[in-house]
Amino acid sequence: MNNLEKSLKNYLENAGKLLNLLKKTFNKFRVLQVKNKIYKILLTVIKKKFLLKDITVDEKGFYLQVDPIGFHRTSYNDVLLILIQKSNTKKHLHFETIRRQSDGTTFEFFIPINFLSDRGQLEQEWSVFVKINSKSKFRLTRRKLIVSPTLKQKLVTQRGYSNGYIFIPKTNCSNTLIVSKEKFTIDKLSHFINNVKHIEFKEDHLLVSGDVHFEFINDLSPDNVKLLIQKRQSEKNFSVDLQWLNYRQWKATVPYYSLSAQNGVLDFYLLIKKNNTSYKVRVKHIEPLNLNDIKKFIKHDVKGTISFSPYRTIKYNFSLLSRTETINLLDLKLKENKNSVVINGNIKGDFKFEQNSLIVFKERDGIEKIGANLSCEKVGNAYKFEAIVDRKKLYKLREKTFDVFIKHPYLNEELLLRLKTKDKTLKTTTLKEILTSENQIFHFYFYSTINNRLSFKIGKPTLIRSLDKAYFKKTHLFIDGFAYLIRKNLKDCIDSQLVSVVIRNRETEKEIEYHLENYKFKHMIHLEDLKGLLRTPKDILDIYIKVKDGEYINERKLGFDKYSYRKDEYLSKTTTSLDKRIIEWFLTLTPRGNIKIEVFQHKKQHILLREKINKEFRQTKDVWIVGERPDTAQDTGYYFFKYMRENHPDQEVYYAIEPGSKDLKNLEPLGNILLIGSEEHVQKCLKANAFFCSHDIDYILPFKSTEMRSYREGLKVFLQHGVLGRKNVEYHKKFYKYPFNIFCVSSIYEKEMVVKKFGYDEKEVFVTGLSRFDNLLDNNFPENRILLIPTWREWLNTKEKFYESEYFARYYSLLTNYKLHDILEKNDLILDFYPHYRMQHFIKDLSLKINERINLVQLGERKVQDLLKSSKLMITDYSSVSFDFNYQGKPVIFYHFDFRQFFSKGILREKDETFIGDIVNNEEQLIRAIEYYINNNFKEKDIYKDKKYLILSYIDQKNCKRIYQISKNYNK
Repeated sequence: MNNLEKSLKNYLENAGKLLNLLKKTFNKFRVLQVKNKIYKILLTVIKKKFLLKDITVDEKGFYLQVDPIGFHRTSYNDVLLILIQKSNTKKHLHFETIRRQSDGTTFEFFIPINFLSDRGQLEQEWSVFVKINSKSKFRLTRRKLIVSPTLKQKLVTQRGYSNGYIFIPKTNCSNTLIVSKEKFTIDKLSHFINNVKHIEFKEDHLLVSGDVHFEFINDLSPDNVKLLIQKRQSEKNFSVDLQWLNYRQWKATVPYYSLSAQNGVLDFYLLIKKNNTSYKVRVKHIEPLNLNDIKKFIKHDVKGTISFSPYRTIKYNFSLLSRTETINLLDLKLKENKNSVVINGNIKGDFKFEQNSLIVFKERDGIEKIGANLSCEKVGNAYKFEAIVDRKKLYKLREKTFDVFIKHPYLNEELLLRLKTKDKTLKTTTLKEILTSENQIFHFYFYSTINNRLSFKIGKPTLIRSLDKAYFKKTHLFIDGFAYLIRKNLKDCIDSQLVSVVIRNRETEKEIEYHLENYKFKHMIHLEDLKGLLRTPKDILDIYIKVKDGEYINERKLGFDKYSYRKDEYLSKTTTSLDKRIIEWFLTLTPRGNIKIEVFQHKKQHILLREKINKEFRQTKDVWIVGERPDTAQDTGYYFFKYMRENHPDQEVYYAIEPGSKDLKNLEPLGNILLIGSEEHVQKCLKANAFFCSHDIDYILPFKSTEMRSYREGLKVFLQHGVLGRKNVEYHKKFYKYPFNIFCVSSIYEKEMVVKKFGYDEKEVFVTGLSRFDNLLDNNFPENRILLIPTWREWLNTKEKFYESEYFARYYSLLTNYKLHDILEKNDLILDFYPHYRMQHFIKDLSLKINERINLVQLGERKVQDLLKSSKLMITDYSSVSFDFNYQGKPVIFYHFDFRQFFSKGILREKDETFIGDIVNNEEQLIRAIEYYINNNFKEKDIYKDKKYLILSYIDQKNCKRIYQISKNYNK
């Protein structure tokens, strides 16, 4: 009995005396209304009752502990428990006391489950009463059993089960106990009986074990049961398999790397799959496990230290609190000496920092670390600190970002604790500037990240730019805006900065530069000047702003700070002519709000034909146009077209590709080729009623898409280039005035993501699988080859940036690694290096004949699918071709040396949901992983086999068939 209940009991036993005293007081003051109300309340309070103190339900039955309240222990001889059926009050079930305390304060009862289940095969409900045999002549036959307020939450965890019925103890509106017997159906799975019995923190995982009700799970006969861990108030989750120890007990291994992906409360569920439908049931935590003092710290490559604290919720569920261990930075100042940088300020946290702590600068997405001793003095509830850092180490002239931590000894561990601050002025107050002898400017400063973490940046001065207006007027482009370089002494030098606009062809990099008079500009550009930049019938001209300060120069794309982006719309349009050709100029936006000019050159008769057909357009013919990028035929577009020509030759379907493409040879045996810009291409596209593409449909059209009525009103099918879930691509429905009608995906999980995050309706997203997967299992005879196939970095948009990048340095280092050469030689292996589509033109003049066992594959030299089939192991970074390898059951190694930078704008799904393979962060780990798979005969690990359902719903070579049937039967 706890103190609250004892106090209540004592109070009620003395309530009579209190009542008499109140009577006299009320009579004296004649406050009749108040007297009557309080008198009735007190009568209710002191009413004798029986209180349910505790209840436990197991497979045998219900165990109840009952306390008599308001009774003198000598006023009764015995107590009985009575259950009265609500539908038939004449039916009573009596249960005698099984145990009684000597002072008569607590009685224990047992209600057998089989006794209740034998009461007929109907749903029933019983009210629970207590009957006493009293010595008093004023004997009360029975009283309702009141549920203790402290017991209400536990009550929802107690369930009985027998012969297909659930027995549920609950309360009614008067807070009295009732027992409900309900027929079990799948919609009542929330009553699934389970309990966590043990948790233990191991070296690299959390071990959780528990049990379930044997008869319940036996009758349910689920197809599968997993342990699901989900972040509270979020749909982010992951699951692990259960290992069954016997008919009722289970255990599960939860890797720390999966837990550490989420900060916040992680709720544990049993994920029960039955008849292809999944159900979630909370893991219950009924019995105490003494979790108060359990806290596990683990190291994390990015966050520093993650802590896990398991606990029981107020509803008796099992949860885990996961959080990044941080230290609050209250203030920070910098002082420079000749050989050192002095950093001081104040910090506050849960740890004691009197001695042996370090400040650590950890390179983001790199291996460099800079450390210095931290001297601390406690001042009030905070710590005043000072660190002296070697100036040469901290102020190295290279562009890098460091995350800032405190390394602190704790018990037998060393914790790396991230410094945290909301001070957004640090970038200004701590800014230091160095001008080099080569006329380069470097800035050094602390700043608060978007997540309020402290970081240190070394880089070139930030170029601030913004547009107020941009538009065409007849034969001119008008731009209004401003641009300048951030400098330490900006007010003194802003007027001396030289600003110019550069217009550059995206493919040829040929450019024209216009000098502006001031950092605030209003400028007019004659389109006649830009005709010299045009190379093909379809060109893209990017517009840059360049700022020169002294001898230092920086540039970035020119754009708006506030904008509304749509791929198939334009800001402004104008038309000019050139050598009997019509030139259409479209001013459009990139996804980041930068402006660009899309230029289309047409024969005059094509423009007239477009106007004529747009006006008379009727979707009477069933003409399908298929394609990919304008110069390729080896991805999803090619394999869907191949399927159509071989299986549905009567369907009028064409493939659009640029003249001179190396992939034309792939299409020639199939026929129906449209050369982009040709007379036939224009005719067929203007009359087509369906368009299929692996990328944006604009790639395969002769005109800007929105200028064609056939595009606006036709069926638009997105075949996709890969499985979505990694980088946030710009295929959201809101980014199109005329969005895709059919959006093909490869799994139900990908569909859920596209619906939720891309804004498409469920009826617009179809789980078909990628068309190119169908051919992966045909003639699949791997050779002794490894495929290195990295994806691109969008920020490497010039040859200069490419060669100066970490991206180039990392892959060049790998390709020239002597240990790799030795491994290839000893195991008679060839490594095929296939650079990304956008990387190819940067390295076409570079000699990469590094080793006879490393083969550089040029664009169009071989089909990508042939490379995928002929290889035993793939090395990539973030490329979606990894899914092709997963489909074939071959191993993949992911080289994640710049993960945070690549996914700086966010990741669509959890890392371990789509990266089905080994993840390494540096070259040494990569070499070890290659050796592992060689030594294990390139066998795919079981852990990755079991996760394929997350990315692939079908491995049946019927993806093209599904796409065809959905498209053919689609009613727009």
